[in-house]
Amino acid sequence: MELTAPSSLTRALSQSASVWRALPPHRHLAAVLLLALLATLRWPFLWNSTPLGDEALYLKAFEAVLAGNTPYDVKGYFYPPIFARGGAQLLDLLGSGGTLVVLRGLNLLGLALAFWLATVWLPLSIGRRWLAVVAALCLSPAVHAGLDLGNISFFIVGLALAGLFAWPRRPLLAGLLLGVSIALKPIAAAAIPILAVHRPQRPAGRRHLLTAAIAAAVTGALLLPISGLREMLSQEMVPLAYARSFSLQRLFALFGIDLPRVALTLAAITLATLLARRWTMSSAQLLCFCVATISLATPLVWNHTLIVALPVQGLALAIVWHRLAEGDVLRRRLELAVIGLGVATIHAGTTAGFDHLSPPIQIIFLLALGLTPTAVCAYAFRFAGEG
Repeated sequence: MELTAPSSLTRALSQSASVWRALPPHRHLAAVLLLALLATLRWPFLWNSTPLGDEALYLKAFEAVLAGNTPYDVKGYFYPPIFARGGAQLLDLLGSGGTLVVLRGLNLLGLALAFWLATVWLPLSIGRRWLAVVAALCLSPAVHAGLDLGNISFFIVGLALAGLFAWPRRPLLAGLLLGVSIALKPIAAAAIPILAVHRPQRPAGRRHLLTAAIAAAVTGALLLPISGLREMLSQEMVPLAYARSFSLQRLFALFGIDLPRVALTLAAITLATLLARRWTMSSAQLLCFCVATISLATPLVWNHTLIVALPVQGLALAIVWHRLAEGDVLRRRLELAVIGLGVATIHAGTTAGFDHLSPPIQIIFLLALGLTPTAVCAYAFRFAGEG
């Protein structure tokens, strides 16, 4: 089965992407750095030397490693051992203040990169794309939540998205970026098997296989030699029925089905990998497919986790904008409203308002929040073609 986009839409998306890709590297770098700097002005608490949320957890894990103990003695630390080992070296070298500066700097760069990648297909001049993404960055509740929490996810997501964009042209770099991202926090682990088995729409040689192989090799090289991997996998999580997450794990928990998080994640990735052979995909469609899988397979999903969906949101908005000129105007405007609402829901989605409600009511809200990213990805996938 093949899904193809209308030729006029395909050309429009490709033209927008070509304008973005034609920018010299220093302009991409400047855009990302300016976005990161702007975030520090928008959220001045980032200049505070007090650890934010998860940063305190990270520092405790780093201290445990420096003391010769396992980071998994620290309650709530579920990250791969390489993250604790690298953080311990930073802490030893720079102290807690310098370590926080590095963590926040990396997080801001990953966040800024994710937002900049969201502009690839927008039908705007480069200057207007940057202004649009500035507005989105400053207004997003998901960004505020992630930065206030001090979670490292933005950096991880930025690396993964860069890899998913780079593989058709630079498979070595893409594999390295994906591998490092997965070794530090396996949010994008599904990308490796999906990349390996999917059927590229354009002739890609073996670049998708090379990217997947390098990503797997880098992940293994960073994880396997370091003790603690088994401890990480055996860690108990917060009871998912009460965690403020909108993931499949929590949905099953609300139905009274207690499944091991690793088992459900592996099952979702396996199913997605099998489905990836169903269609030939453009690189844009592969991105949509990977992001949808990540949103469904990740054990705990917060609105800041879904920053990974930013480029797909930009693609979906670009598609619906171009489709406004086609067919029934009222229908296309309704389409724009639905996609816009979906994008807003992804950024603003939280379970804080209904965690205390009965399980059936929670399930209804959870389905609406949890499936919105997949629905936006499905829409973009349907029309992405060669964009």
